Amino acid sequence: MELIRPIVELVHDRGALFNLLLTSSVFKFEAERVLYCSMKDEDRKTQMGFLKAVLHNSEYAAHVCVYHAPIGRIHKHDTLWRRLGTALRSMCNLKELVVAEFSSPLLPATQDRKSIPFALERFQCRVESIHDHKRLGHFLAGQPQLLKINVEMVHDDPAYIEHFSSTFTPKLSLLRGPLEALKAFLPERGITMLAWETESSDFSPEYLPILSSLAPYFQHLKYLSFGPPEPSVDKDTYLLPIAHHFGSLEYLDLVGSRSCDIEALQRIPSLKGLTISMGRGVVVVAPPSTVSDIFASCPRLQFVAIEQLPGKRRKKVFKSWTSPQVPPAIYTITVSTFHHIFELLPI
Repeated sequence: MELIRPIVELVHDRGALFNLLLTSSVFKFEAERVLYCSMKDEDRKTQMGFLKAVLHNSEYAAHVCVYHAPIGRIHKHDTLWRRLGTALRSMCNLKELVVAEFSSPLLPATQDRKSIPFALERFQCRVESIHDHKRLGHFLAGQPQLLKINVEMVHDDPAYIEHFSSTFTPKLSLLRGPLEALKAFLPERGITMLAWETESSDFSPEYLPILSSLAPYFQHLKYLSFGPPEPSVDKDTYLLPIAHHFGSLEYLDLVGSRSCDIEALQRIPSLKGLTISMGRGVVVVAPPSTVSDIFASCPRLQFVAIEQLPGKRRKKVFKSWTSPQVPPAIYTITVSTFHHIFELLPI
């Protein structure tokens, strides 16, 4: 068994894993474990077959540790959606869950929370309905082991924040999302890693009191990703006005290239590592003098990495400097929602 397990784990083709199921009882167990451990495939037919198998075999369901629903929005009356809602209740060892949209048909209501068998460590969703904010709060109240969350919120009703008590998810360390997510999850928690998907409206006058209320929690951050998730014509998303709040920041990922953000680095003397990323379609333009200017601005800086073109799907290519005088190294990494860029770069 000890020899077979690492061999089977190297097999990534699902067809080959199915063939291994038929060879012997030993290969059958190991192939099942690998085959049903993770589902991230976008193909609808593959998803339907996977969920059907999980629903009909509790041993298969017990193997599932990672499940990503298709990225495209699923209609609530869709067969896949209904099948997923039932299948989730049998995935007792699930640790990572990604769904395009959180809604009541997907997970149990408040009084049925005990029927959720898993203890998540990583969770991603989008919440649109104001009613689903409350349901999400109740769901997270039953997930005390959650470490990382990526949540897209579209409502700005102050009342929704009351659904996300700081007593929920006490172990949360990484938060990714827009300002609405920061307001809901950053206060009174020990979050040290933040991926802030900014919008120009975040820095409008009416939001200044909100930023001031979050400032004490910015002081706890060791890692920050800052910038718009999509291409934007807005030029009002600047780090400079709030840079002085990040007094303990060690690693910064700037999404897009804004010349004034280089000036902001002078206000973060604790900075050890800097990356400049493209985001989704945000083009980086960084002249050679930029690297020298950055190192001159940050006395404790150990490296600078700037994303390059081209990059394949879910891949990023970085050129990395440890000094302006040393030729840069080239790194290619696979993008991960639940890992910040400095965990992925081999530096």
